[in-house]
Amino acid sequence: MADTTFQTVYPPLKAVDLGDGTYAEAVSIQDMTSVLEDTPTNGELEKAPTSNWAYDHTATLDAHNRNIFQTYRTGEYHFFPPYWASGTHALSTNQLRAVPFVIARAMTLDRIALAFSVAAGAAKIRMGIYANGTNLYPGALVVDGGEVTIAAAVIYASVINESLQPGIYWAATLTDGTDTTLGITAGNACLSLRASNLATQELQWSVFTAYGALPATFTAGGTLRSDGAAMAFRLLSLD
Repeated sequence: MADTTFQTVYPPLKAVDLGDGTYAEAVSIQDMTSVLEDTPTNGELEKAPTSNWAYDHTATLDAHNRNIFQTYRTGEYHFFPPYWASGTHALSTNQLRAVPFVIARAMTLDRIALAFSVAAGAAKIRMGIYANGTNLYPGALVVDGGEVTIAAAVIYASVINESLQPGIYWAATLTDGTDTTLGITAGNACLSLRASNLATQELQWSVFTAYGALPATFTAGGTLRSDGAAMAFRLLSLD
């Protein structure tokens, strides 16, 4: 049969055989917006979303999610899940301790704080954050908030500026005194059940560490405890 090239189209295109003896002109799509869209339109049935839309959908949490653990008021203090404050917790000299908490979205923190109910002789304390290590044990140091002197039964805060990505972190304390802070409620942040009775719920790791700057890696060999300090964090921004 005759050449079916359409010379009026550049570059030249062949006709498409429709299988019933007829042919249709092939169309060259130069503008992909006719079949794809970056921003999805409600009710659109003809166009497919691009990978840009998939990225934006994940990156812009506030536009697509209503997860209570991803929605926080900035400029305020928070206890992050899975625990909240209740009762008291007695700190111990030269004990590095860490309670887990979960960050569900990227954010920046600018304060770490503890509320003290007993101040024992101007003791010193360091508050910080560790990343999660192996088998739910604290790993690398994220931030050391510096040294604070506990001179009275009030709230003390360390100034930080730390951006965190979603994940598990550890709120850590190290002191040279025996001050008493606000504690956490048993059962809200259970790392495991104590094997001896299958009832006691373990809430934090504790390990001997001479008082000083928080170690770059959480000291190995810790033991589990069924109590913990309720550390609060001030939220600078949702990122």
